[in-house]
Amino acid sequence: MRFARRDSPCFPLHDGVVKIANHGTGVAMEPASSREVTEAQEASLRAFVADTLPSLATATIVHRRLCVYGDSADGDLLIARHPERENLVIATGGSGHAFKFAPVLGALIADVAFGHDHPRFRWRTTASTPGDAARKR
Repeated sequence: MRFARRDSPCFPLHDGVVKIANHGTGVAMEPASSREVTEAQEASLRAFVADTLPSLATATIVHRRLCVYGDSADGDLLIARHPERENLVIATGGSGHAFKFAPVLGALIADVAFGHDHPRFRWRTTASTPGDAARKR
């Protein structure tokens, strides 16, 4: 969501507008799902802002939408060979935390590509631990 306020302690994008996101457990979305923000989601964000950036607690929201992430159901990365396509390695599920791990992910992906499976990032189609397990560590 983008808030407008001239005296904000945040980093302005332009003309006093700042972008704020409350990173956490999301909701499942179908490809054609709406990215509209519900009243409950806005209330949750406003509570987050009031707690972390009180000077923006009542600021006007000038734009809002849900962020689309590619997290896995259990919040952990999936780096594994496809079970039915021998020459296909899948590396996904890291939205929100994969970028900061880029230096080590390349080596993990290469290991899997060369036949060294990693037990933590194994192939799975359902969550072993529901929720946002990766962010609770």
